[in-house]
Amino acid sequence: MTDAARTFPASLTACAVKGPLGGLADPEFAEGVARFFQTGPVQYADGDVFLGLKVPVVGTSVKAFAALPQAEIDVLLESEVHEH
Repeated sequence: MTDAARTFPASLTACAVKGPLGGLADPEFAEGVARFFQTGPVQYADGDVFLGLKVPVVGTSVKAFAALPQAEIDVLLESEVHEH
């Protein structure tokens, strides 16, 4: 188990996923990703928000939430934050 996965609480809610992911955010990387995906006004991904997490970090971190109920997954899918 990685250090990132150990920081996640046992609670199976969308909030329990969002908090620790925010704690792993990399603002400098997020800035670059936002430019790449063109998040400015009238651009391809207008309004998208990024935490700046690399895919392996997200994948490893969310394994602790494999049993997350569908209703909580839906909350994450509706989030404006890309990595949620």
